Amino acid sequence: MNYLVTGANRGIGFDLTSQLLTQGHSVVACARTPEKAQELELLGKEYGDRCQILPMDVTFEKSIHKAIALIKVTHLDVVINCAGVLLDSAATIENLNMVDLHSTLQTNLFGPIHVTRASLKLLKKSKAPKLVNVTSLMGSIADNSTGSSFSYRISKSALNMFSKNLALGESWLSVLMIHPGWVQTDMGGKNALVSPQESASGILKVINSNFASGSFLNFRGEKLAW
Repeated sequence: MNYLVTGANRGIGFDLTSQLLTQGHSVVACARTPEKAQELELLGKEYGDRCQILPMDVTFEKSIHKAIALIKVTHLDVVINCAGVLLDSAATIENLNMVDLHSTLQTNLFGPIHVTRASLKLLKKSKAPKLVNVTSLMGSIADNSTGSSFSYRISKSALNMFSKNLALGESWLSVLMIHPGWVQTDMGGKNALVSPQESASGILKVINSNFASGSFLNFRGEKLAW
């Protein structure tokens, strides 16, 4: 199968890419500055044509379309929007940094929207196309009992709504919202409970399961509250 993964240079995105290649799939691995991603470059050398590495800045629509135009595979079976940022932990409206809010929305919301739109033609050529948006339990309104992290929570809630709307409006496309867990990445920190490898492995199992389009699940396949 042919996959596209954004944020493939590190963390969950890198482990998704690595595991998919190990399983025999082809991956279009997208990163903002792939020339600085040594581990990703090594994967490209090891797997050759099955690992096409492309520069893609999801905050710029032109960059997205330029990358999509360079894709060598004839179709995409699965697009995984994994690139994301956590820029602030603002707990009150007074200390909410509006620049951080705009930047967070640009990456976590508008990025996946633009990548999805740009990938539609290639997805439609697949027999069973899937779109996977890596979201967060922090985007759940029902689960929010602590507040804080205004920008991140807002961006992920909005991403969930986009995904649900897409699932309802595009019956030909299976759409999945997935929470990767609290993962030991630059974003999650060293005290997180889940390794990137475990998270990526779980995500891929859920993607390959018989999930209902429009589902909001965690990396173990468990249903999450909206």
